[in-house]
Amino acid sequence: YLDQSFTFPDVTQCKRVLIVGLGGGCDVLSASVVASTTDFFSFPSGTEVVVSDVTEEVAGTDQLPPVVMETETLRCIRKLPLSSPLRVSQIPSELGLFSLVLTQPKAALDSPWVIVLPSEEDVALREELLLCSFDLIIGIDAGGDSLVEEAKTGITGRDKRMVQLLRKTEIPFLHLVLGFGCDGESTEDAIAATVEKAKIAVAFRARAKGLGHSRTPNVICNALEGKKLNMRKGNKVVIPRGIHPQIPLAWLTHGFAFAYDQEATDSKTTETEEARNNKR
Repeated sequence: YLDQSFTFPDVTQCKRVLIVGLGGGCDVLSASVVASTTDFFSFPSGTEVVVSDVTEEVAGTDQLPPVVMETETLRCIRKLPLSSPLRVSQIPSELGLFSLVLTQPKAALDSPWVIVLPSEEDVALREELLLCSFDLIIGIDAGGDSLVEEAKTGITGRDKRMVQLLRKTEIPFLHLVLGFGCDGESTEDAIAATVEKAKIAVAFRARAKGLGHSRTPNVICNALEGKKLNMRKGNKVVIPRGIHPQIPLAWLTHGFAFAYDQEATDSKTTETEEARNNKR
């Protein structure tokens, strides 16, 4: 798969773009680099390119001033009280959690921002992202644990949760992984399996073109992509057809092979024939 090239989307018509470090930490540094270099995208001079970090609801995040978009105050999207970039020695101790953000260059709309990922319900954050009128969201993850199910961060890792949330917004979203494996969270085999699964999802989607979302190929594909899923407790998915059962997500992303023992089958056939003869 390293030999396959990728064509980045046309951004010439984008008026406002969000580039977000999906997992917090050093991902915001990667997001800042992607925003400021033309190696990935050549944004028109008038495009507002916003950079953001991601954190969870921890002590201190509620003290950050909210972003105000038009007349709306965004409670889940915050900005920092000091203007970046700063040297580490200039950052007060109470803002130590955001030291990497504060050392990044200033970007559009007084960013870098800090997106506060809710612990449970994410509807409010999705609505706030829609209020920002982004034409494109680019999520940056250094390492790939945002994709790999077996990654050390688990299925509830911040990267994965952020990816799932962004896909629900239906804003055009590009998921960009830099340096697969550099985070030390996943094995080579797990990364390779993840890439292969993504290729299967692409094949399913291409062949299921025109079919409704509740048709079986699209149910499988949505599970593989983590898209348009009605999730329930225990990592179960409500199937949008039939009796609408709740099925473990892992069942939908795996295939099951059954090898039938021919000798046992022959034995059952013989027993059936004997039973028929006895009835005559």
